[in-house]
Amino acid sequence: MAIHSIRLQHFRSYTDATFALDPGVNIVVGPNGRGKTNLLEALYVLCRGKSFRVADSELLQHGTDWFRVDGQVDGQPRILTLKKVDAKFEKRLQVAGATKTRLSAREQLRVVLFEPRDMQLLTGSPERRREYLDAILEQLEVGYARTLSHYRRALTQRNALLKQAHGVPADHMFVWNVRLSELGAQVVMRRREIIAELDAQATTTYNHISGTKASVRIRYEDQHPDAAPEQLASVLLHGLEKKYAQDSQRGYTSIGPHRDDLVITLNEAPASTSASRGETRSLVVMLKLLEARLLDAHYEDRPLMLLDDVFGELDASRRQALAHYLVNYQTVITTTDADMITEGLAHPGHVITIER
Repeated sequence: MAIHSIRLQHFRSYTDATFALDPGVNIVVGPNGRGKTNLLEALYVLCRGKSFRVADSELLQHGTDWFRVDGQVDGQPRILTLKKVDAKFEKRLQVAGATKTRLSAREQLRVVLFEPRDMQLLTGSPERRREYLDAILEQLEVGYARTLSHYRRALTQRNALLKQAHGVPADHMFVWNVRLSELGAQVVMRRREIIAELDAQATTTYNHISGTKASVRIRYEDQHPDAAPEQLASVLLHGLEKKYAQDSQRGYTSIGPHRDDLVITLNEAPASTSASRGETRSLVVMLKLLEARLLDAHYEDRPLMLLDDVFGELDASRRQALAHYLVNYQTVITTTDADMITEGLAHPGHVITIER
């Protein structure tokens, strides 16, 4: 899969701009605040049908009531439009000659995204790490997003019952306990499996990027680590029933995958507290490269790599090591200094200069 060109109309800071893309490495260079990240966001929207940071309405250029993104993907047009009609927003996507209001999982193009906020993956909240895992699984497995959505709806319903001032009939709560435990077991099992795949290549990938001989482990931290897959649903159900009185007092559910975490260790110490800023960036880049490899293994087309200011705090040797991986993908990188990137590439990348 390759995006050959993209045109932005009334999208973010762009009134009307067209960019040609190379199937290899594309370097978007320009001062801060000139729209480099907006271009990456438009590419993401074209592939996934939505932004990675805001609601659709916030993508409109200030003072306008519509935007349009046109792309040529493997020679085929792909168009997304948003219009404000009677105080409501109407989104339309044109793919393979058909017009839709949303993209199915099969119609979404696979993307690996690095943005500055990803630097908080190790040190931020467990919710951010769960979102990272779920985003990978949604691209890897058709149906996972539906399972996760059903789980969240069941969780919302159970929490609403827990907040009721008066007691809820036991049989009514039991129905939601069963539903939550069955869906929760599916989520936990898939997360465990994907973590095992990431962990298997973590040390090798990190050491290649960092030029060190460190030990990196990635593990999934759930509340029932010893429960076998075939027993997990019943174990979760038992936990929900056991914690009912406590959950009822607090007004929320304390058992389930919405409370789990992803833990990374560097040389057997928690990376969240022991890693330097340079090591943290290398670990996050490692995760993104592992994600790309997983997508490679599951699909014929390689994912698009979108990297926003990824080289910022990497020294020359680490930049060169990362560049070695990127030549195998269509990649779009933003930077204020193109030389910082091209010095690591065997062949000069395609430079897109933003001068707005």
